[in-house]
Amino acid sequence: VDLIANPEEEVIWGEDTKTDAEKIAISLHTRYCNQISPQQKYLAVELRCERLEISDIGIALTGSTDRIREVAGGRAVCDLKTGKAVVGTDGMVKTAGHAYQMGVYELLAQHSICEEITGPSQIIGMNTAKTTAAQRIGTGEIIGARDALIGDGETPGVLEYAAKIIHSGIFFGNPKSMMCHQHYCPIYVNCKFRK
Repeated sequence: VDLIANPEEEVIWGEDTKTDAEKIAISLHTRYCNQISPQQKYLAVELRCERLEISDIGIALTGSTDRIREVAGGRAVCDLKTGKAVVGTDGMVKTAGHAYQMGVYELLAQHSICEEITGPSQIIGMNTAKTTAAQRIGTGEIIGARDALIGDGETPGVLEYAAKIIHSGIFFGNPKSMMCHQHYCPIYVNCKFRK
């Protein structure tokens, strides 16, 4: 609430107001504390992960993960997602399109805590709607997110394809993408497509 009232960066509120944001944040925070958090055993929260060099393909991964949780027989990563329609009317979180990101979190978390991440990735979704009825909260899981990145021994993972594109110089930039940012793109600083 303090960050909403005193933002560290300029905020363009658009149709929403500070009052709207505060009401939504308090409502969702309360739901998270009552419905989700008691079911979790967190081992780390907002973990800043160590840089992971994947030398055989010439790529380094950096970043942080929202949560690492204990699951039956091991550890798993957990990511918080917010938006107007993250959770469907059936209470299920839409996980499609998030496997690569969750795979990166799994690799980074495993490297940083020096323990194997064996459980499915979990996404905690929170709808940021204005009405209480539409502020749904729920979870969804992704199994095998890491395999999509590093391959399965028979087929290469997306990181190998990405490395080939980046190192060959045949990189098709998209400056309109929400991923066009130094946190997500390995050639952001030198990208000719942003100019």
